[in-house]
Amino acid sequence: MGLMLAIAGISLFTSCKKDRANNSEETELAIEIQSNNAEATKVYDIINNEIDDASALIDSLNYVNPTKTLDSCVTITINHPDTTTWPKIIIYDFSGNCTTENGNVLSGQIVINQTDRYRNDGMVRTITFNGFAINGYMVTGTKTITNLGTISGFKTFSVSIVDGAITTPTGEVIVTRNAQRVRSWIEGESTHQKYDDVYLITGTTSGPTRNGKVFSSTITEPLLVAKNCRWIKRGKITTTIENGPVVLIDFGNGDCDRIATITINGNTRTVNMRN
Repeated sequence: MGLMLAIAGISLFTSCKKDRANNSEETELAIEIQSNNAEATKVYDIINNEIDDASALIDSLNYVNPTKTLDSCVTITINHPDTTTWPKIIIYDFSGNCTTENGNVLSGQIVINQTDRYRNDGMVRTITFNGFAINGYMVTGTKTITNLGTISGFKTFSVSIVDGAITTPTGEVIVTRNAQRVRSWIEGESTHQKYDDVYLITGTTSGPTRNGKVFSSTITEPLLVAKNCRWIKRGKITTTIENGPVVLIDFGNGDCDRIATITINGNTRTVNMRN
């Protein structure tokens, strides 16, 4: 899942004019990284929701090709429409411009290679994209989810993104990143509806900024993410920027709100996370 913020109104004050200029440049770079990550998070959240909803449907149908889907303009095909033959290739085809019930316009295909039912220990789900776009933003790369079984009492998944890229309708690549995450399913695992699901997430994300500088983000305190809240409820991320500052983002104490704090060069400000 990753994560992130569109940050506005941050001012860092020092007594030295040169330091003010440096701080302003560093702050703008931090804002760029978090804004790009916010765009990536929004895109991947849409993908996750589409896949999760459709996967729950086809699992309930015992992997028979569905004649009706949640969004009428989506065609789902399964190369082995049964419960015994694995792995399966599952294709979500958004022919033309498919406007989903959530108002997003999807096109192209999401291709999934899945080795077992999602909840079964050892399952590996590999997601790739074939001309796939969300609201005109092209998505490429490979996302892999592995069911690690029960760890410390909770169903746990590893999630990796390799060469994940998002390209605007004008051809500008706004995000290129790799990520390694671990998600612990701490609430809602016993039900088949998603809005009671709560996860703890750890891991790292890295990639270049638009001006070519490399950043690396590490979750230093597990992120608390609930499906019934649009914002990260708790946790901390530390981001290191090439030739730049270390940035600490603190998402708060567990309340469902958009308030977080960002600390750069020892200066802390309150910010609002993107809706």
